[in-house]
Amino acid sequence: MAKIYKLYHGTIADFNKVDLRNSLDKKDFGRGFYTTRDLDKAHDWAVRRSRTNRQRNYYIYCLQVDIDTIRKYFNVHEFRTSMEWVDYILANRLKTVRNDGYDLVIGPIADANTQIEIEAYNDRIQGASAEEIKVEKEKLIRKLKQQDLGIQYCFKTQRIVKFLNNTNYCK
Repeated sequence: MAKIYKLYHGTIADFNKVDLRNSLDKKDFGRGFYTTRDLDKAHDWAVRRSRTNRQRNYYIYCLQVDIDTIRKYFNVHEFRTSMEWVDYILANRLKTVRNDGYDLVIGPIADANTQIEIEAYNDRIQGASAEEIKVEKEKLIRKLKQQDLGIQYCFKTQRIVKFLNNTNYCK
């Protein structure tokens, strides 16, 4: 039986088809179309964008996606809260990782609190020994695992966007 997920995208853009040219660089998982299974989180994203851009209108899109089919035909990478995840986020936020080969990246959302923790970690490891860095990494991951970060789905390639554009939109 197929695993159908409802994924939500909150935005200030009114559109009919996903177009990666309209997505922003230097996000958690790089340039891509970001969604979540959490309707409230998508709503928060949309409201925050509308306030930041001083726009009154915002939109919540809903897509029904067959994750099993996606895993079968596309390159999917799934992160857990780990140092690999933190390193990937930092690489994307600081310098856009152009081609990592992933069509879809799934993993925790690095919110403002996560950013504060990561910046504090970076401050603590300046000039630290390899052993001290290892200890600080372990502390960082323990702190981040305690947070309810939510999960995001980032569709990163035109190939998977074509699949999305042929999927069912939901209410």
